[in-house]
Amino acid sequence: MLKVIIADDERNIREGIKLSIPWAELDLMVVDTCRNGVDAYSSILEYTPDIVITDGRISFNSKLLCLIPRHKIYYIIWLQ
Repeated sequence: MLKVIIADDERNIREGIKLSIPWAELDLMVVDTCRNGVDAYSSILEYTPDIVITDGRISFNSKLLCLIPRHKIYYIIWLQ
């Protein structure tokens, strides 16, 4: 099962993504949801996710992307 982190500054977006996708059917598990880049960075270090879903404008995003060489993470980023 692949681990997923959802990061967005808007709670309704985070919860909407978490509740609208059949994670288990896709062999995925949401291990954390984060409200900002600082929380996401800490969560990435703690959980070493396979996938990070994040808003492209979330604060601290550049530091998140610096983790790519350290961990094999697939980022799904959108701009609103």
